[in-house]
Order: sequence, then structure tokens, then C-alpha cells
Amino acid sequence: QAQLNHNPRLIPWVRGVNFADLHARNGHLLGAILHSPPLPTHVTDGGYNRLPNIGASYPSYLRNTQTPYLAVGANNGVVHLFNAATGLEAFGFIPNGVLPNIAHHATHSGFTYSTDGALSVGDAYQNGWQRLLMGTTGAGGRSVFAIQLTPQPQILWETPLAQHHN
Repeated sequence: QAQLNHNPRLIPWVRGVNFADLHARNGHLLGAILHSPPLPTHVTDGGYNRLPNIGASYPSYLRNTQTPYLAVGANNGVVHLFNAATGLEAFGFIPNGVLPNIAHHATHSGFTYSTDGALSVGDAYQNGWQRLLMGTTGAGGRSVFAIQLTPQPQILWETPLAQHHN
């Protein structure tokens, strides 16, 4: 809450609600997409079936993998997952590392980076196969995060990066 300048209206503002004292959204619900090209989350066979012990379950996992998404970071502070079949947003995540930028963007005109970092997707095995989306906040923050995509999207973790000074 402190990172949002104690303003409980900032999350509704990100979702498109206009408030008289916050920068007008003008009907734009999606922030500018820079440096974070849309990423399809379906991946091809990674060849993990050749791994000893766990590899035998990989082909079955690939056949039963759930909803394909299109993932993108936008400068409204949100990493979006859109259902690739319907185009509807299925999940959104606001990294803690960009919360101060959201407060600034909501109260000032002009441009502020938020979630413009690179995204990548891959399969991992931990008590079963799962598809993961990994990302960074890019120029808008100082953190990395992981979102589990299967069976349903959920945030696994976010870790702040240490500040480096030259």
C-alpha cells in the first residue's frame, strides 16, 4: 500500500476506471507495449522425453497441456495473459517492482516505463510437468518473476534485483 502512495484507487485505475484527480485513461485499457513483444505460451516438444526417470511422462503432458496464452508486458504495469483462442484476458499480474511507477503514471502526464521486460516460456518438472512464464520488469522496475501457466495461471514468485551503482 505504501508503494501505491496510500491510494486504493490505483488498482481500479489500472483496470480502466477513471477518477477526476488521476490521469485520464481515455478508454485505453491496455498500456503501451514496448520491448516486450507478445509471446505465445505454447512451446514445441523440448525433447525432455529423453530424460531418465521423468522423461517418460513428458509426451503425455504435451498432449494434455491446457489453454494456450499470448503473454505480453504493457506499460500500464500489468503482465497480461490473453487466451489465444478467444483474445480475452485470462490473467493479469502487477509486479511489486513497478508499483511506484503506476502511482507516478496515474498522477502525471507523459510516459513512464513499467513492465516492458523480456518474457520467456518453457517446461519444467517439479512434482510433475508444468509450463512456466519467466519475466523481468525491464526499464520499469528491478525484479524478475515466474508465473506457472499450467494447470491454471498463478504467480510463483517475484524477486527484487539488487541495485548496482558504478
